[in-house]
Amino acid sequence: MPLDKMRGPIRQITVNSATFQDCTVDLSYLNFFFGRNGAGKSTIARTLGAGHGLTWDTNVDADNYSVMVYDRGFVDENFSTYGSLNGVFTLGKTNIEAEKELTTLRQDRDEHAREARNHEDDASAKQAQLEQLTADFHDECWDKSKDIRDQFPETQHGRKRKQTFAEAVLTTADPKEHDLNELETLYNAAFDKQAMTYPLIGLVDIQLPDDHLMGAAIVNTANTDFARFIDNINAADWVRHGHATFPSNDGDPCPFCQQELPEGFTTTLVECFDDAYEQSLADLQTFADTYKAAARLAWNVPLSTTMAAIPPQLETKEYDTYVELLRAKLQANVETIERKLSNPSSQLQLDVVTNVIGELNQLITDANQAIKAHNEVVANQKQQRTICTNRVWQHLAKHLAQTITNYRATSKKLTDEINTATATAQSARTSIKNLDSQIQQLLGSVVDTSAVKEQINTVLRESGFQGFYLDDVPDKENTYRVVRLDGTTAENLSEGERNFIAFLYFYFLIQGSLDQTEDPRNKIVVIDDPVSSMDSGAMFIVAAHIRELVKICQNNVDYRHDTGRGNHVKQIIILSHNPYFYREVSYANLSDYRYASYYLIKKNDNVSNVTLCVRDRQDAPSQIENYSPVLNSYAALWHEYKEATTSITLLNVTRRILEHYFLQLCGYDNADLTTTLLKNNREKFIHTDAQGQEDLADYHLVTSMLTYIRHHSSGLEDDTYLIAEDHDPNQLRRIFQLIFTLMGQEQHYKMMNGQHADDITPAEARSR
Repeated sequence: MPLDKMRGPIRQITVNSATFQDCTVDLSYLNFFFGRNGAGKSTIARTLGAGHGLTWDTNVDADNYSVMVYDRGFVDENFSTYGSLNGVFTLGKTNIEAEKELTTLRQDRDEHAREARNHEDDASAKQAQLEQLTADFHDECWDKSKDIRDQFPETQHGRKRKQTFAEAVLTTADPKEHDLNELETLYNAAFDKQAMTYPLIGLVDIQLPDDHLMGAAIVNTANTDFARFIDNINAADWVRHGHATFPSNDGDPCPFCQQELPEGFTTTLVECFDDAYEQSLADLQTFADTYKAAARLAWNVPLSTTMAAIPPQLETKEYDTYVELLRAKLQANVETIERKLSNPSSQLQLDVVTNVIGELNQLITDANQAIKAHNEVVANQKQQRTICTNRVWQHLAKHLAQTITNYRATSKKLTDEINTATATAQSARTSIKNLDSQIQQLLGSVVDTSAVKEQINTVLRESGFQGFYLDDVPDKENTYRVVRLDGTTAENLSEGERNFIAFLYFYFLIQGSLDQTEDPRNKIVVIDDPVSSMDSGAMFIVAAHIRELVKICQNNVDYRHDTGRGNHVKQIIILSHNPYFYREVSYANLSDYRYASYYLIKKNDNVSNVTLCVRDRQDAPSQIENYSPVLNSYAALWHEYKEATTSITLLNVTRRILEHYFLQLCGYDNADLTTTLLKNNREKFIHTDAQGQEDLADYHLVTSMLTYIRHHSSGLEDDTYLIAEDHDPNQLRRIFQLIFTLMGQEQHYKMMNGQHADDITPAEARSR
């Protein structure tokens, strides 16, 4: 639909049944559909009545609107018999003050309805924001926690979706940070189904002897000439070594120079070393033997690779380093001791080993604590799994603390706003209920069904349906029946008569309601081919009433008409296959481009489609105008005029021609015609007989014609003068031609009547 067209309360309908396939139509306030039989008109009407595929204006509450459909189903439903027809309740004419009060109440109700919708829309918008905020929060929690979730998957059971995970984080009590390495150790022991216990690692128990001799010089203190000689040349260690290899018998050669030693040399050599020196050497040897024995224990301290079983999570690299260091230091000290033994007088130092043993034992103690903790977890895995899971979630909550804080603050703000808007909307809805109650109470006090019944009967009489009328059902309040003139219930009505009564009933039902406490307003009117089997007279009356409904609907957007009619018809959709009827109900609104739309329904290859009838204006190509899908209906009226045989049919056709030509094409109004014909040319319609009496038959006839035009331009009124008796068709034709002559349009009359076609004006040519 072009952008500058106004949409009605139902903005759009999508039809997807029968021969329609997802056909979408934008709707204005006034909507005129034309299509041949079988094109799909009734399908559109049924779709509207069922409420399927409708897109309502967001500013209206669909519950406050009533979609009323006139179609064959309405006729069948309400006129299966003629003995019981529900009364239509309307306000009586004397209830002016009540109507004013109702107007005020309705305005108040509309204001509260707008307030309720606005706050409901605001609450819905805030709710959408809250839902988006929550979805974003779920995503953020999920993304930021991936590494932790992947590290501890068994703690995530039942919370492996974004929503459940985020909700669990929100409800986690006492968020705190935990060491992830410790958590992983606990997790591995608690959730490993194959987990086992491990023995403790033994401490290193190496007791090393006092090494003070290593720093002392062990020397000989004997006071012999030879001993003093050895000390002077600093050869005590060399001589002692030689003494150790010296032969035990005198006369044997010297082990160094192989010369024969003097007699008594052995005794001299022995006397060279005193007892204290020998004791020190013995102590040194004992120290060396003890230290070496203790050092050999270091090789009993196992490396991690040789341990029978240790927990896999235990870190052993530093432990192995200290074991290797201990062994190396002890080996180096043993070698130093050997050098001391070889040279007792030397002063040497051993590497300190006790600190290495202490560090190593500390590592073993720490490892044993971890092993004990592991074994305790394995011994009670179920409880430890709970502990581990709680700690993981505490850590997650702490890890996501800022995200949670931001979400809670924004969520609370939105929730408060939603609650406030919802409470305000509920208050407005409560006010609406109270106003509805007042409206219903007021309606119930002023209703009157008899006025509607009499109006329907008046229309029936004026339209030539004189063989039946509506009357009250005895002993049944507010109910009608269709009766014959003799008082019996009417039977065997023709289809045209049946449809005509049904339409009048529908028309007045639109003006009122079936429930005396129902507020008769906010109607969406759908009319589908209402003139089936009707003659031209009934068709004319139906068209006039529909134009009345169109004007009421038009008051919602353009108050050019009598606003006293109200504006309770909020949108109207008319569908027809009859080109004459279509022209009658729609021609007056072609220029109302903004809120009136014309449509053509076509069916090709058993698929129905709807085309909006708009085009570029010839006089202003930059602008768009409506065009009617039905052409030449005016010429059809003249054809009907020439074929008419009864005075009632002829009168209706002449009225329609006069209205279309003089009011629509020539631009006259009722006052112009009345002045020109009944005042300026009054004498042309009055004849005087031989006795001098005036014959006013022609004058009354032309007055009736013009009154009929005024009648259906301003609506039906109780005091309107209309023709009730038959007239001579020839008289009608003569008066009709005289009207054209007196208005200076005789040429047009002759052309359209087929007498001759000379001097046809462009406007007349277009009208054909």
